[in-house]
Amino acid sequence: MNKRHRISRVAVAVPAVAVLLAAGVVDHTVPAAPAPPVVQQHRTLSAQAVELAALALFAVPGAGVQFPAGALDTQDGGVWRRIPDVTVLNDPVRYPGSVTAASVDAGATWLTELLAARDPATTVSAINTGSFGGRVAAEALNRLAATGYDMSSVFGVFYGDSNTPGTGIFARYGPDEPTFGSDVLGGAIALPDGTYLRLNREYDPIAYFPRYLFNPMSWIQLAAGFIFEHSRLQDFDFEDPENVVTVDGNVVTVRVHSPVMPLLTPLKLLGVPTQFIDALQAILQPMVESTGMYETGRIQFLPTPQQAFTHLQNIAAGFARAGEILAGTAPTPEPPSAPPVVTAPDTTSEIIDAMEDRDAELNGITSKPERQALTVESEDDESDSEERTFERTEFTDSDNDPDALTAADPDPEVVEPDPGPEPSEPADTAPPPSDDDGADPE
Repeated sequence: MNKRHRISRVAVAVPAVAVLLAAGVVDHTVPAAPAPPVVQQHRTLSAQAVELAALALFAVPGAGVQFPAGALDTQDGGVWRRIPDVTVLNDPVRYPGSVTAASVDAGATWLTELLAARDPATTVSAINTGSFGGRVAAEALNRLAATGYDMSSVFGVFYGDSNTPGTGIFARYGPDEPTFGSDVLGGAIALPDGTYLRLNREYDPIAYFPRYLFNPMSWIQLAAGFIFEHSRLQDFDFEDPENVVTVDGNVVTVRVHSPVMPLLTPLKLLGVPTQFIDALQAILQPMVESTGMYETGRIQFLPTPQQAFTHLQNIAAGFARAGEILAGTAPTPEPPSAPPVVTAPDTTSEIIDAMEDRDAELNGITSKPERQALTVESEDDESDSEERTFERTEFTDSDNDPDALTAADPDPEVVEPDPGPEPSEPADTAPPPSDDDGADPE
């Protein structure tokens, strides 16, 4: 379990935030058409397919976004390549991808149909979403759960999740209020049973929407975070000890640390010295956090006087720390304390590991070594016996492996040598491997 901890930060510039959601607020009106096959540029699957792989992946892009060819093959180091059956909701007819209630309903209807077509007794399904797609997926998952579907075969990873409880853009508005100029009602949608991972960068303004809109830094943070942070839906550093991991039932949320805040990213790209950037960040970080982005609750115009006083104290401390950084006298920060042990998946690799474990549970392959052995068998029939024997020997030649102990056929002459003066026959003169080599040949 990796150590992650820290209170995050955020920032950047651009005056009008209407530009940020402009692409999403425009509704793409397209004439009704029959449902076409589901096509992804690098993998194709029919929407009516019934012969499905044991692991299936459904990708739901955000507002105004289409996943380009090969996007999922490289995301998170290519970890999603482990799932061969991929369906991307890239069809603007069935899912317009605009920030409208009609788009949420259309996308959720489509995703629900696709998931329901998979038999949870034989197929394990995953959802990969970004931004607004998280809201669509949450709606679909609740519809699916309401049908009695076995949600223990459903997994999901939500990148830059607009549906983040407490701090996401939808959580900032009430269930009877339109969200930020759209007709989508507010309130975060709780996820049903299943296994879910939420990955948000710490300066992502859609996952951590500013709470105090009369604070000018809120609009700067919205613009900068949207441009430099929100669209980075890959290359997460799961090893960073300053990540913040939160477990809420069956949902693990990882707030991924960004060493340089978005407002200062242009300076980093220009090659400005790190010491100067660190000093500016010490000042700007408490200013950005004064927007209330990490506070839960509805939108407000200004903080309470007590909160404002605390923010001013933090900003003053930031100036003091910046002076120490420039003078070279800043104390070394203490390492974050170790977080509680998290047994639920908290990386994308662990999510897919959990999917494969569920697949093994359903379809009878009980261990990864056995899966590897079967893969060798299917890929190289000519060297079948040698390869499979190697796999089984490597993982069963252990005193701690009960399969190895039960599989071996003990030889009385070796286990109980003659106690006479003459030494017993050396143990390494084993009988022919075909008779009893201590391994299960399968």
